[in-house]
Amino acid sequence: METGGDLEGQGYRARVRLGERLGEPMTFEYRDVADSRGTLAWCAALAARVRALAHSLRAAGSARDARAR
Repeated sequence: METGGDLEGQGYRARVRLGERLGEPMTFEYRDVADSRGTLAWCAALAARVRALAHSLRAAGSARDARAR
């Protein structure tokens, strides 16, 4: 995960990075994080979201590598 891009006191922004590949930013509002970060359902949903983003980045890199050959 790569963090950055403070949302002017409103939330966080993070991206998934695999090598040189960088995913689209994910935005998290401060209030949502504060209210939900301790719940198993929220954490499980976030983990699934990150896994899906990582999978799509990996797949995109594999397709690009195959075209380059």
